[in-house]
Amino acid sequence: MWWLLAILAFGWFWNGQTNVEGVMVQTAWTVNEVNAPDSYSAKIDLYVPRGANAVIEEQTGNERLRIREDNKLACTSDGFEVAARWRIDSEKSGEGDTVWVRLQADGAEVLAEGKLRSPLELRMFVPTNTPPSCAK
Repeated sequence: MWWLLAILAFGWFWNGQTNVEGVMVQTAWTVNEVNAPDSYSAKIDLYVPRGANAVIEEQTGNERLRIREDNKLACTSDGFEVAARWRIDSEKSGEGDTVWVRLQADGAEVLAEGKLRSPLELRMFVPTNTPPSCAK
């Protein structure tokens, strides 16, 4: 749980906000180095079920967010699955820097911890009030 305290101390760097089937899905990341936050960048792939409606609503300049379809993600009349993959880089060495990522949708969130330049992945199910367009 020490890493949760570190997150609270350093804060989150929000990446993108993506509207997926009418639900705002947010990705966030932060690192344990706070002296030069502009020297970090993130590549984030947000995976949605094949046929899901998804539009990037917002992202920042030091990140690249892409939407990708994945036919292995669930899409039912009750909701859909999303997954995200991050790779956080630094202009300086940053070897050993700890990275935290968060995937959030509809009030729920999942977290992961890893190292700089190593891929991190998260997945979650997002309930919906109406059947999503990808449900068959």
